[in-house]
Amino acid sequence: MFALLTLTSLLAACQNAGAPSRELVDMADLVVLADVTSVSTALAGEAGDGSMPAGSDRVARLQVRETWKGPRLAALDVPFNDFLRFPAPPAYVAGARVVAFLRRDGVEWSTVGMSAGVIAVGESGELEGLRVQVARAVALERKAPGSAPDGAAPTGGGADAAPTD
Repeated sequence: MFALLTLTSLLAACQNAGAPSRELVDMADLVVLADVTSVSTALAGEAGDGSMPAGSDRVARLQVRETWKGPRLAALDVPFNDFLRFPAPPAYVAGARVVAFLRRDGVEWSTVGMSAGVIAVGESGELEGLRVQVARAVALERKAPGSAPDGAAPTGGGADAAPTD
């Protein structure tokens, strides 16, 4: 039953890639606004030695501008694949600014909700809208019974936060 609910939540998140669903925020351990500084091919030993999630063939390097949920990090590497067709893989492109929804997968970060877990942002109005949606979802998550206290409020942007760079 839980697996069916999780799959349903992921599919719903993937259908609405332009606006994060509350489930997408709830499943993420980390939500960041970041610049994709590079995307590289995983080294031959990395992709199957257990240090990266199974099926990962690429690594995106993110320079964090703002942390909206989770621990504050300056930069991080996110292994992903770019060969699946359904559900669509995360779209990390060097030079892009993205909002990334990530979860800790052992020692590595992975993207929540495949393509829905990476939203490219450009216009400041669009960015502010995403920031508000995520802040509301994080606030609801904190109010939920039994929720972990690490669902931190957004930092690095908006009226109440300082930049992380």
